[in-house]
Amino acid sequence: MKRAVAAIAVVFLLFVPVLPVHGLSCAQPRPVVEEFASSELVFRGTVSGKKRTEAGVAVTFTVHEVWKGTASRKVELLESDMWLEFQTGKQYLVYVDEDRDARRANLCGNTKLWDRGIVDAASFGVPSIAKFAEPVSAFTVWRIAALIGAAAAAYITYKVWRRRRLTR
Repeated sequence: MKRAVAAIAVVFLLFVPVLPVHGLSCAQPRPVVEEFASSELVFRGTVSGKKRTEAGVAVTFTVHEVWKGTASRKVELLESDMWLEFQTGKQYLVYVDEDRDARRANLCGNTKLWDRGIVDAASFGVPSIAKFAEPVSAFTVWRIAALIGAAAAAYITYKVWRRRRLTR
């Protein structure tokens, strides 16, 4: 009886397909179109700094182009120590998801160095710099109003001066 069970087990194991296992490595990333659709933010940026925080390594990017979502000129993401290490000064195409506590590059995703990401970005359409969420400071608004006021005062002064000159 034991031999019969062992023989059946051996025959069964011979016909069971062997699936690849990806221990401590990323499986194949999703297609770019899928990852783009599921990401909260997709941008091209240069790593401008890294710092260790309680939550992990925080990476600061200077953002150059945004294809999806809204970003300021500087974006901070948490780096996953195991999967992808960002190098300061290098440009990346970054796909971002909002995690429970912070933004992170998609784990096992298509985030990559920009020179390899150009092909992906070509399928996204035109990037938008208008999607930067930078607040306009009150000082900037005041400065613009002052310039318009100064230009108006100069124009009125010129008109008055010219009229007086012509009436003499």
